[in-house]
Amino acid sequence: MRKTFFKMAVLFAAAVPVGLKAAVVDSCKIILSCCDTLNSSSVAHTISVNNKPQSPYVLPYSFCGNSYDWHRLNVNTAIFTPAFVGTLLVLECLPEGAIAWNRAELQDVPLFKRWRQHVIEQGPEWDHDKFYFNYILHPYAGTAYFMAARSCGFNFWKSAFYCSLISNIGWEYGIEASMERPSIQDLLITPIVGSCIGESFFRTKRKLVSNSYRLFNSSF
Repeated sequence: MRKTFFKMAVLFAAAVPVGLKAAVVDSCKIILSCCDTLNSSSVAHTISVNNKPQSPYVLPYSFCGNSYDWHRLNVNTAIFTPAFVGTLLVLECLPEGAIAWNRAELQDVPLFKRWRQHVIEQGPEWDHDKFYFNYILHPYAGTAYFMAARSCGFNFWKSAFYCSLISNIGWEYGIEASMERPSIQDLLITPIVGSCIGESFFRTKRKLVSNSYRLFNSSF
């Protein structure tokens, strides 16, 4: 499990600014210390056939079992970068009152200077975004991050860890930090609620797969 977390952290750290890599490493040390306790109380097993990962949707359900598909996880992680940039462009096009960005500051202060101010000098704050941004769209995004790892054969805890890396390091302290300070609500709600909803999505998809992708006698 320790090796898996390190591989996931290194994979993601390669795509974030240099200043964040130390934070990623420190976070990994904390998570890994918790994993040692988890390993002592539960058995996590890795399932593969001929060194090829098995789809988690054809294996018996397991909360802690793994069937790593690193290639697919690499692809999923790479997709998030252009997705984040696209999301940023969409948000930039929204009306003035839809988001809490200081547009005057965005025009006057250079990109990397803004990021330094928001992340290093000022730090997280309680934001005042619309309800649907913080409590609907962010959990939904967290669900997508979680499923990106869960569908690649990673167990719940590792998928939640991956979700936290993507949402907090990649978005809150990464892309979005160039526009505004990290949000306290989003740092907690996106990975925690997103992982819980994501697990329910994972179980629902398992039922669909086992039923030949049919729901109420309708095929997908």
